[in-house]
Amino acid sequence: QDGFYNLEVGYMALKGTTSDIQRRVLIDGEAPYEALTQIVFKRIWRDEAIRLKNENEIRPNADEVFQAQTIFLEDYDRRSGAPLLFHLTAGEHTLPFDAVKEPMEVTALTFKAAPALESYETVLARLREDN
Repeated sequence: QDGFYNLEVGYMALKGTTSDIQRRVLIDGEAPYEALTQIVFKRIWRDEAIRLKNENEIRPNADEVFQAQTIFLEDYDRRSGAPLLFHLTAGEHTLPFDAVKEPMEVTALTFKAAPALESYETVLARLREDN
């Protein structure tokens, strides 16, 4: 139905370089936001154990972890702090993800409302209860 939606993307980074993944996303052949021309998908890294050499810590190597991730599309510069909002009409739409940099596999695309963020006070109260 007609309405405003956020776009949730499930993805998995594929073997490439250490760079972030970038895609240009169009809806029905257009980018309603400049931000859609540079959507960034992050990779996950895990550090090896810290080693000592002559009683000095040696920076550990980082290994990429290949696992599924889910994000809502947002402005790369994070100017708004909220996921991008899309106005869609009822019916079918095209949604190509043009590769800009680095390989990835898209595992899911869902138009839905992003969950509301909890207030600082709510999170702080919950963390104090947990401790």
